[in-house]
Amino acid sequence: MATLGIAQSGNPLQSNELSAVHFTEEGVGEFRKPENFTEVVSGLTKLFSEKNININHVKAYLNSYDVKKEDWQNFVTFDDNKYTRNLIWEGNGKFNIMLVGWNKNQASSIHDHSKSHCFMKMLDGKLTETVYQINKESCKLETKRKYQLEKNTVAYTNDSFGLHRISNNSANQQAVSLHIYSPPFQSCQQFEEDGGKPKHCEMTYTALFKEQFSRLERGLVMRDHKVNFSEGTVSEFATPQTMSDVVDGLMHFFSTNDVNINQVRAFMESYEGDKNQWQDYALFDQYKYTRNLIHEGNGKFNLILVCWNKTQSSSIHDHSNSHCFMKMLDGSLSETLYNWPTDEEKSSNAAMMPIRSVQLKKGSVAYINDSIGLHRVGNKSEVQGAVSLHVYSPPFQMCQSFNEKNGGKMNCTVTYHTKFCEKVNYVSPLFHPVVHSHKYCFQLVSHIVC
Repeated sequence: MATLGIAQSGNPLQSNELSAVHFTEEGVGEFRKPENFTEVVSGLTKLFSEKNININHVKAYLNSYDVKKEDWQNFVTFDDNKYTRNLIWEGNGKFNIMLVGWNKNQASSIHDHSKSHCFMKMLDGKLTETVYQINKESCKLETKRKYQLEKNTVAYTNDSFGLHRISNNSANQQAVSLHIYSPPFQSCQQFEEDGGKPKHCEMTYTALFKEQFSRLERGLVMRDHKVNFSEGTVSEFATPQTMSDVVDGLMHFFSTNDVNINQVRAFMESYEGDKNQWQDYALFDQYKYTRNLIHEGNGKFNLILVCWNKTQSSSIHDHSNSHCFMKMLDGSLSETLYNWPTDEEKSSNAAMMPIRSVQLKKGSVAYINDSIGLHRVGNKSEVQGAVSLHVYSPPFQMCQSFNEKNGGKMNCTVTYHTKFCEKVNYVSPLFHPVVHSHKYCFQLVSHIVC
């Protein structure tokens, strides 16, 4: 199966290359209050995309969220034997978000946070936080203070505050807390109250909901989907090793309204594209090349694997004001660029003449938008298929297809062959019933797959 999706219980954390995170405590500026849980995640993604993370700003942002159980109840699990850690979001190495489910009378061990910063928002029930310090003479732990964390309370800690334990002391009520760790950590130290050597503990997730959460609502990008593209300097980034890393990186780059074309292109170029990471999405068709949706993104982009059988090609088409990044994963493709037909060419039915043709080999990345022109992409090989990875920003459902002989155009519906490895069966809108002398026939509505 594909690597994206729910993991088995007790899934170990994967080791990621972490981005440097620097924390400050400054005044809180203006921000848009999140109206639902998906907007909380979107806002946190934006806050943690900054080079310097303002602790006070993150706390104020979390505090402003009015908790609604219907927002998050499908993304938390409970266990009779232990509290659960349910991963919701990964923030490109800088942070992660999880929901922790506490059954009655469950508690964590006394632990540190491996130099990570932890923000916690109470979503339901009540918890107790007990903070400890180590007595230098006896080497035993001493309680510094206790806090009662009720619904909507926001707490923050890091290792300079000391060690702590979180517990649900209720015998009749469960509790749920939202946790943000920056940077994420894979292990911590557990301590006993009576002293002794701390125990090394590997962290695990009980369940992964990040894929399901990303599909829940296209509102992850708040309410403003306007994206501005520019060509800027490429900053340092973690090289993606897996398709999950590619998705996380794109989520990070498209978390703001200002997207650096060069940054996205460099990121896509750095992905080596191990076949084991994408072959589950690669479904070919004998008669047409296929568009296989890997991820719906956050409303500002989507990620699609396109499979080209031998000698298959697209029509000449535009991109409906979208920006397209294309990474070659296997085989090679030919991209032919055309100018938009002029009014004079349209009136004379002049043929469209190609202005440039480029051979796209494995590992290369191409970029196009409508200001560059129209294009056709095709696999000219008679012996080998080809696979390309496409990022479209914003996603689009319609485009224009052009007739090379006379420049004529028609609107085309964009369709998927598969979504998340599942075949999509189209009856409508690909076919519309047309009445002729009281008999029904079906008219094929043109569609494009690139």
